[in-house]
Amino acid sequence: MQFCDFLSKIYKRSACNNQSQFVLEFFSAFCGEEEPLRSNNEKDSLYSKYLPSGLTGYDSTYRKRLFRETKYTRLSSPIKEYILSNQNKDTFFKYLNFTLTENNFKELCADFELSIYTEKIALFEGVFEQFIEFAKNREDSADNVIQKTIEKYLSIKPTERKIDLSSLYPNDMGIIENGNNIVYEKDCYQKFNHSWLIKNIGAITWEERYYEICKTTSLKTNPYQIKIPVLRPKEETVLTVAIDTRHFEGNFELAWTMRNKDKQECFPEKSLQLKLTVNVYFKNTIADKGG
Repeated sequence: MQFCDFLSKIYKRSACNNQSQFVLEFFSAFCGEEEPLRSNNEKDSLYSKYLPSGLTGYDSTYRKRLFRETKYTRLSSPIKEYILSNQNKDTFFKYLNFTLTENNFKELCADFELSIYTEKIALFEGVFEQFIEFAKNREDSADNVIQKTIEKYLSIKPTERKIDLSSLYPNDMGIIENGNNIVYEKDCYQKFNHSWLIKNIGAITWEERYYEICKTTSLKTNPYQIKIPVLRPKEETVLTVAIDTRHFEGNFELAWTMRNKDKQECFPEKSLQLKLTVNVYFKNTIADKGG
């Protein structure tokens, strides 16, 4: 396998639409950058401190030529040595998990001639080890080790697997103390409020985060985005949303997902969603179950 082919396949399925910017994000995430998008901005000459120096600079020619079959730029020995010395599986997996949508993940599996039902982390293991193979070799080609790595990973007992993709950032955790998955029975033309108590139980401060509704519904909600105040570890807050049932009858499931200032999902595996069910009737004879 050629490195340019390997990199092109992943870029094609990523959320990034700029080759040079993608290289900055991809390499820095592999080398330990927790926020590869925020820490890299080619337009502003912003480069992550986790990048090997050979990839930085205002001239993007080198980075773009990593994708080409002709006029191809090889990875330099210093860059390869840096990759081997600074590899970080946790930040790399979280970046792949962010940049690959569910459909693009399946397409990437097909690109590598794998089953589209391959486990997500299993593929990430394969991509990680393939990158290492390129860094180990003097040439920019290497044996394809993705399938072999996946098989090895799947042989490990689930309880012994260490990578967790439930949060975008390492050691980021929260809990919803009350008010989640509540079911309301309401008449049409009603307005009511619902509140959740949410706690930051992780190791990093929540700043510039908000909840955004992710399940479309005919019911009106206010606000559409629920701002989260700055929450340090062990701090908590109450979040409230107003629901308007007017003009609509039916069963509605509402869900909000937490995002950061870059619109990334902080908990991609939906582990900290705010959820609510509202059943609306024109003539409600059922007692209000939700409060």
